[in-house]
Amino acid sequence: MRALSAARRHPLLLCLALQALLLLPRLDLLPVWGDEFHTLETIAKPTDRLLEDLSHEYHPPAYFLLARAWNVLPLPGDDIVRLRLLSVLLLLVATTLVWRFWVAQLAERTRWWFLALWAASPFLTLYGRMARSYTLQLVLSLVAIHFATALFADPARRRYWLGCAVSLAALFYVHYLPAMGLLLA
Repeated sequence: MRALSAARRHPLLLCLALQALLLLPRLDLLPVWGDEFHTLETIAKPTDRLLEDLSHEYHPPAYFLLARAWNVLPLPGDDIVRLRLLSVLLLLVATTLVWRFWVAQLAERTRWWFLALWAASPFLTLYGRMARSYTLQLVLSLVAIHFATALFADPARRRYWLGCAVSLAALFYVHYLPAMGLLLA
């Protein structure tokens, strides 16, 4: 009864716990697929070669530099497990941002429905466990959208311009398509 009362007062914590339970177990279960292998192969290179190789393809370097830095941390598991863990943690950050920016202001019933659908989303469950830049793109997109909507509401605030510009620039260094989509929108 006490746990239910606490969950009712703190639905975000319940959602984060549910997501962690869905995403964290057995990060080694699925085989490494082609794009994940590309990530592993790319981050194994020396930084100068990594940047040189990426300059000849369509992937910006930010995610690969982050993944490379993350993978040198003394964490348990092999490389693919550590990279998938990074994706899970970024998805938990995205959940927190969605809550803080938009969901916390909704009516209680709507908040619960949103969090239930968000936590159980097959899309987020699948892509939140992949060693790719998807969850980092989501985090940066949420920040950019937050600042853009605040900017439209109050264009005189310089920090909204700065926040929107910095988050969009960071997103361009992670992946061009979502950055272009948000910029055009």
